[in-house]
Amino acid sequence: MISVDDVIMDFDFLESISIQTITPTVSTQGEVSFSTVSTNILAAVQPQGGNLIIFPDGTRLSGFIRVWCKHSMNVASSTTAADVVVYHGNKYKVVMSNDWSSYGAGYFMAVCEFLGVNPS
Repeated sequence: MISVDDVIMDFDFLESISIQTITPTVSTQGEVSFSTVSTNILAAVQPQGGNLIIFPDGTRLSGFIRVWCKHSMNVASSTTAADVVVYHGNKYKVVMSNDWSSYGAGYFMAVCEFLGVNPS
């Protein structure tokens, strides 16, 4: 039997990405402020579905990506903001997250939606 973890965490497939976790804080006056913590990790990333766009300069862009990694990723809920994945300078919001950390060595898979063109 093939261990999926061996394939997903193979350095031939891994890229460096950043996961931004947004945390709200409520002051004693009831004002909400947000802080962002960025975590750099290694992950396997690929376009979701057939919506890959290849530009003339060779850059690729997709409306959705899938991310496999050892780091959990949060979707939006009534108490938390969705994590943001920064991949090749573009930002993607986590819209679905699957936790397979209990299986073998374990991993997480997330589907992330493109948030728009980075102006920089």
